[in-house]
Amino acid sequence: MRELSVTDLKIISGGFGPAGAAGGAAVGAASYSGYAIGSGQGSAAGLAGAAAAGAAAGFFGGPATFPAIVAGAEVGFHAGLIGGGVEKIINDSTPADPTGLNYCGGGY
Repeated sequence: MRELSVTDLKIISGGFGPAGAAGGAAVGAASYSGYAIGSGQGSAAGLAGAAAAGAAAGFFGGPATFPAIVAGAEVGFHAGLIGGGVEKIINDSTPADPTGLNYCGGGY
């Protein structure tokens, strides 16, 4: 085993900066897409916000390798899908009329 030099460390350190930002944006967008599909609600602004937050986290957050980006996107998508689905179930089971008297939706 040998000791790594500063040059070696620079070579093997992960993709900070633009590479990390691109990976983070992909993970953020995948997570939001899963949420939007699961909940049935989504918007371009929400997608852009999730991608921007992911990009910022990836830019400053650390090493990004292709397998880590793919795994993060897959996990994020499925977690968002489950979370959005749970939110949809809860929202759909909550009566719109808190008194519980408006079953037909027409006020009968």
